[in-house]
Amino acid sequence: MARFIKNKQIQDEFKQALETIEKDWSLNLERQLLDIRERISQQMQKRNMTRADLANMLNSSRSYVTQLLSGNENIRLSTLFKVSFALGLKPTIQFKDEEDELLQIFFHSRIHQERIRQLSESETVTFQEKFLKGGYERT
Repeated sequence: MARFIKNKQIQDEFKQALETIEKDWSLNLERQLLDIRERISQQMQKRNMTRADLANMLNSSRSYVTQLLSGNENIRLSTLFKVSFALGLKPTIQFKDEEDELLQIFFHSRIHQERIRQLSESETVTFQEKFLKGGYERT
């Protein structure tokens, strides 16, 4: 019972923290910009593309691409589309309902918990089978 209460308290605290962060649009914006920059860098690495290569494709300077990827400036939507097309990607914009996102987090958490339970059960069965066959010595 105490374990359940502790887990419930942790879940409530996590949910409250998530709600606070999600409501602060500036933190959300920074998180999204960080994610976008990381994805651009990953795609460049995947294509063995340098900043100079991307700058040539965008008809801009290497220093502009460096500024773009370093986080020193906001990324305009038009720039995001240009970079995406230069990398051969199709950009998409999505709006999410906060409630739907929290439900999705909860759903994935439940799936994860079920996988852990299944693994624990299979490990227990494996241990029992091995023990019964004399696979473990008593100490």
